[in-house]
Amino acid sequence: MPHAVSLTSTPASSAIDEIRSLSRPFATLFGFLFLSMLTVCLAFILAALLYSGASLRMTPEHTQLLIMPDLTEQVLASTIAIADMPLKTRLVGIVSLGILQWGSLTMIFFQFRALFRLYEQGIVFATGNVACIRRLGFWLIVWGAAPTVGHQLCELTGVYDEGWLRASSLAAVVLGGLLYVIGRVMNLGREIELERASFV
Repeated sequence: MPHAVSLTSTPASSAIDEIRSLSRPFATLFGFLFLSMLTVCLAFILAALLYSGASLRMTPEHTQLLIMPDLTEQVLASTIAIADMPLKTRLVGIVSLGILQWGSLTMIFFQFRALFRLYEQGIVFATGNVACIRRLGFWLIVWGAAPTVGHQLCELTGVYDEGWLRASSLAAVVLGGLLYVIGRVMNLGREIELERASFV
């Protein structure tokens, strides 16, 4: 008498299906964040170079970018219009804030989107996953170091900058390093499994 064959999915395939369903909303979320941050970066760069109005302003210590449609006396006294800043100051701000800080955050969102898209496709332990995790680690380190690098750039060019040392920056650098190491470990484990499979 033949044995009955179960038509239910294996535990491994069930786990993959669960990973795929859980990853779908995260892939959508990080796709939205990536496009939003990319739009903000490009808008800031164009505004810093081309906008001549008074509504786009910055605090004197160069730590906050503000959009102020109501230009009250208090606003005018406590902020500076981007258009009134020297070109050198605006260019330093573009590099420090728009490229180093916001640009690296944009790339973090991009790598998260790429990683969760792989998970959504059921790809879990492939080279693509390892590459995404390692790139995530790299961009987290860049994002964490960006305020310090930007501050040094301001110092070299004579642009005033304040509030550049942050606990979140140190945490990002440490987390980025951990992710980079985890990516290396994942890749080593994948290579070991491939070697074992080749001997079967």
